Amino acid sequence: MNNLMRTIGICSIMISLSMFQAPWALQGQTSFGAIVGAVTDQSDAAIPGAVVTVTNEETGVTRTATSGGSGTYIVPSLLPGTYSVRTEQDGFQTTEVTGVVLQVTRTVTVNVVLEVGAVTETVEVVATTPLLDTADATVGTVVNNQSVVSLPLNGRSYTDLILLVPGSVPRGKLFAISGGHNFSVNGNSPDVNNFTLDGIQNNDVFFKAFGTEPSIDAIQEFRVQTNITSAEFGAGAGATVAVALKSGTNALHGSFFEFLRNDKLDANDFFRNSSGTGKPAFRQNQWGTVLGGPVNIPGVVDGRNKLFWLFNYEGRKIRRESTLFATVPTRSQLSGDLQGLQPIFDPLTSRVDPATGDVIRDQISCNGVPNVICPSRIHPTTSAWGDIVFPVTDTPGGSNFVNTNARVLDQYQLNMRSDYRATDNLSFFFRYSPSIAEEAVPQALPSMATITAQRFHNAVISTTYVPTPTTVIDFKIGFNRTGVL
Repeated sequence: MNNLMRTIGICSIMISLSMFQAPWALQGQTSFGAIVGAVTDQSDAAIPGAVVTVTNEETGVTRTATSGGSGTYIVPSLLPGTYSVRTEQDGFQTTEVTGVVLQVTRTVTVNVVLEVGAVTETVEVVATTPLLDTADATVGTVVNNQSVVSLPLNGRSYTDLILLVPGSVPRGKLFAISGGHNFSVNGNSPDVNNFTLDGIQNNDVFFKAFGTEPSIDAIQEFRVQTNITSAEFGAGAGATVAVALKSGTNALHGSFFEFLRNDKLDANDFFRNSSGTGKPAFRQNQWGTVLGGPVNIPGVVDGRNKLFWLFNYEGRKIRRESTLFATVPTRSQLSGDLQGLQPIFDPLTSRVDPATGDVIRDQISCNGVPNVICPSRIHPTTSAWGDIVFPVTDTPGGSNFVNTNARVLDQYQLNMRSDYRATDNLSFFFRYSPSIAEEAVPQALPSMATITAQRFHNAVISTTYVPTPTTVIDFKIGFNRTGVL
């Protein structure tokens, strides 16, 4: 079996092109899985020439293979999903195994035992999940769609679920604007992790963290591989996180969602309660939709079992009131009245003391009042700058102003995908995922803030061609662009 898989792997061509600004890099990663197995009779003798038909139970897309001389077969380059495996051979009853769950980047073994009888007789078997993957030496943890959608996530970032993987610990966030966590697996640096999205590189190359973070409602599942033994994952010495997005199915399906948090629903924290300080204003909203199905135009196109679409949109807004203390000049101090402060000396009165040779100055004054600067000596630009930068206050002293401006975060993303089965041995899919995030973090002065913006674009065009039952050609060209402003 292993020799057959290696032979097929050599025949398979997988090219991924990703771009960060100018450079292009070749990758050999994929989000596809494979179904392999052996066809035998009840005496455990190999049955060559058996026709094995693998069908995606949600899309109806089929692939066919033939068992070899040793009775083994392989059906590679399959999208994650639930499959049925139908095996037929003259002189034997037809056997159909249903409910075969194929996870992202996994190889599932389905061995079939045929019973003597007429081909028209069918034996139905419900698949059971194997305890051990004997076709792949890579160790990994799969987080399926039910876990991704059902587990509570404050912020709905799928990377937070990577912390469920054994040996994984959080390493913080590179930017507050980014969702999710950077993480370390088995003691390796986060710099050696590698993220892929539908088989295309999905890294923020400059900082070596994740790039596009798709909405959890659009994710089919993802797998964190922690024992990288396959050459196709050479870019990830620490962990490889392979994410597969959903595709449309034969049934029109979708959902709309809205998640909210605000200060009306949240409790005050311990320290604010102890000091008698009220809750700061807070608003957090996440909303969106995911819709998918066949392309079906009555009388024109019937896309069932052939042409599918998926659309996902998600928006997120956060407004959190701040409590920042600043020491600012009062209105009278900005107009030149510095009485009560340390003496200010007039530079225009600089002279040399003949007795000591030191440079001395007189204390500044206006109309005989010391420590006051006459309005005529204050430059108009300085006055205008002070009016813009400093808030108005008449309270002197330290920490005499509290800035309550809100932290503002806006995030938007789209995920658009189309799958097309041209013939039984030729299929395509296209996916484009743009996203944008902008954040303004207030500083002590209300006129100042730290503004950060991130842009992500990730796209892929994939072609899968099966010229013979034992040869699969996968061609992917992708685009990954990240930027921080």
